[in-house]
Amino acid sequence: MAYRLLICADVPGYAYHRRALALRKYSPDDFRVDVCYHSNARDAELFRNQQLAQYDVVFNIDYQSPGIGERVRRANPRAAFVLSHNRDSKSRLENWKDSYEPILRGRSFLICNNQEVFDFHKRPPRSCCISNGIDLDQWGIDTPMTDRKPRVFWAGGTNPKKEKGWQRVLEPLVPMLDEAGVGHRFHAFHNGMDYNKWVVPQEAMRRWYNESFAVLCTSLHEGTPNTSLEGMACGCCLVTTRIGNAREFGLDGVNCVICKRTPESFMDGLNHAWMNRERLSDAAVETMMEWSYGPPGNRVSYFYSLFRRLVDDGPEKIKPFSYNEIRATEV
Repeated sequence: MAYRLLICADVPGYAYHRRALALRKYSPDDFRVDVCYHSNARDAELFRNQQLAQYDVVFNIDYQSPGIGERVRRANPRAAFVLSHNRDSKSRLENWKDSYEPILRGRSFLICNNQEVFDFHKRPPRSCCISNGIDLDQWGIDTPMTDRKPRVFWAGGTNPKKEKGWQRVLEPLVPMLDEAGVGHRFHAFHNGMDYNKWVVPQEAMRRWYNESFAVLCTSLHEGTPNTSLEGMACGCCLVTTRIGNAREFGLDGVNCVICKRTPESFMDGLNHAWMNRERLSDAAVETMMEWSYGPPGNRVSYFYSLFRRLVDDGPEKIKPFSYNEIRATEV
């Protein structure tokens, strides 16, 4: 038997797109996997005709589009509609009401991408926690740490409502970096603009990581901080606030540096990271090996074990679980 899976992402080239491709690339032999994008008019047509009838599972990575579930149910009521929820509990409360409650109503099953938010919502019925991972074929070391200069990298939005830290941390951090002789590449964009205008090719992002000794995450909240995982896989030292999945993999002073959300704390963290850069870099890469979608971490196995159970047993028979609790065995 071949299970049919449709993965819905948002913008080609964006982080969710790379995740969808990784899930497809490492899919097991008993799955046939297609990927579509909400922003693509041709793919959007998929939701207006009977093509949806062929799928056993529809997995919507873009949690901000829960309305897709209604279209799936109309076209294919037997399909399991699975939503991925990529937030943590520090997200602004108005966002919870606007996005989380409709998600709970509209899905067959919910995957929380963050252990903290899974526990925060008391592990609701028809849900689990499987944190996002990293594709080590896409992200890796091209420049050893011994050859890297004191240069740091950050990417994110400048809209203060997104709370990525641009105004509070990064702008006042720039003169401190300049005075210390630390180079910086901040790939900033204004949230709300056309996403296709700021999506950076994966090859360029990999080069920027490999030109830096550290990657920064200055956010107030995150689900999966994608640049943190990508940068660590490329050998960068992670200097970050304690948010999102950093709560799961982050060991302060071991594989990252945890900072308070102030420019002074981040400057101190960067100084510590530079002095211990080789050790932190090695530990970061080792951590990401455990978080890899393919070998050696095989994180996709948790997703596909869940998808099989949804088809074979139905969502109501699956008790809430966290992959951290069953890592040594199959789901």
